[in-house]
Amino acid sequence: MLRTWYTTTPTILERTRTLILSRKSWCGGTLALMIDTHAYKPRLEEEKTRLEAELSSVGRRNPSNPADWEAVPEDTGQEADPNDRADKIEGYESNSSILNELEIRYNEVLQALDRIEKGTYGICEVSGEEIETDRLNADPAASTCKAHLITI
Repeated sequence: MLRTWYTTTPTILERTRTLILSRKSWCGGTLALMIDTHAYKPRLEEEKTRLEAELSSVGRRNPSNPADWEAVPEDTGQEADPNDRADKIEGYESNSSILNELEIRYNEVLQALDRIEKGTYGICEVSGEEIETDRLNADPAASTCKAHLITI
């Protein structure tokens, strides 16, 4: 059973969402495990902003698909020296590989923020179990528990 718990204070209600997973019965009651998402959301939003700045330094949003990023080619063909032309092409290829790695992480962060909004943050996408707190502390965008780290 998955529930979202809100505090009663309106200002905290807007910024604090805590996920409660009811997993085990204990002495006739329920032992609830809690994932406090308000500690992770600011970290994810900060990383999202940083990644957008880094992505902008090596690429741009694809005009035909705003969810995608593309490397920005430098002006080529204007250089008299073939070595200069080769250096610019090599720089573009380097930007392209950097952009690919940044875009993967950017999408992971966006997915984590989406899971917070949906109330499914901190739940392993493979097993449905709670993701360990130390794993989330190390990587707030984690989508699997330690046991399924290699699965996805």
